[in-house]
Amino acid sequence: MTKRIFRSILFVAIAVLAAALVIILGVLYDYFSLMQREQMRVETELAALGVESQGEAYLNDIRFSTIRVTWIAADGTVLYDNRTDEAAMENHLEREEVQEALATGYGESSRTSSTLTGRQLYSAKLLSDGSVIRLASPQSTILTLIFGMLQPTVIVLAGAVLLAFLLASGVSRKIVQPLNELNLDLPPKDAVYEELTPFLNRIRTQQHHLAKQEAELKRRKEEFDAATDSMSEGVVLIGERRIILSINRAAARFLSVSESSVGQNICVFDPAFGIEDLLEKTERNGRADKLVSYHNLEYRLSAAPIGPKNLPSGFALFLFDITEREKNEKMRREFTANVSHELKTPLHSISGCAEL
Repeated sequence: MTKRIFRSILFVAIAVLAAALVIILGVLYDYFSLMQREQMRVETELAALGVESQGEAYLNDIRFSTIRVTWIAADGTVLYDNRTDEAAMENHLEREEVQEALATGYGESSRTSSTLTGRQLYSAKLLSDGSVIRLASPQSTILTLIFGMLQPTVIVLAGAVLLAFLLASGVSRKIVQPLNELNLDLPPKDAVYEELTPFLNRIRTQQHHLAKQEAELKRRKEEFDAATDSMSEGVVLIGERRIILSINRAAARFLSVSESSVGQNICVFDPAFGIEDLLEKTERNGRADKLVSYHNLEYRLSAAPIGPKNLPSGFALFLFDITEREKNEKMRREFTANVSHELKTPLHSISGCAEL
């Protein structure tokens, strides 16, 4: 959760920074473009005053480093150009800035020049003799502005990203810390975050129900243990993965284990009883019985599934000590055999006399 919050805060911070940078660059570009137009207007006014007073001599005397100066007659013929031979230049009467200057006295336009590479900003001023003085200057694009500010922009971005990283890390840990320190065993009534109040109330309600259920299960277990401990038959409850859930005194005595074996696997039982095989047979058939002789004693083991037959959740194992019954049965069989043997001789004599 901390990583998710950290990534979210960092992403939002970087997104806001990028959006702010784009907006700032756009505003700066508009501002610099406006300043360039104002500068071009002023320089065009100065050039117009110089040409009005001195003519072409003014243009020959002054040196323009990055600005192109063109003097255009009223019919569009180029009279002077400081970059190109005016004789080889086409008529400029149809140029947008020239048309606007002839109509209003001053005109501006920007376009890609056919003689100069790159986009140019043009400004034209109408002179008193009907001619037009025009100045052209390279117009900076948004890419030019970005490349010009690349180094400081990269430094600012790196610092901002680092700051966003540190702040996101601290804020995410601060947000998650109360959640990590929250004790769900004893949830506080006053939640650190208001949004957690329904969750904590739900936990308290569930804990209350669980406590009641635990108390009820404990009471029933005590009643079950009290009832089974007084039985002469052995009773063992076995859960999933063959874990012993309950064992009474008689079963512990029959199986020669301690009553504290609850929670252990049935492997603690003597393999001579074959309980694992009995449970597997119970899973297949639904119920199983077997007779076991152990330490000169006779036992009958009976197992039944707890839950659905095809998917039992556990088993109930019953152990009966049938040693006395088997002993009595053996005595009965021996007595019957002896009586039969003793009566066999007189019966043969009587049978012979009867036949005679």
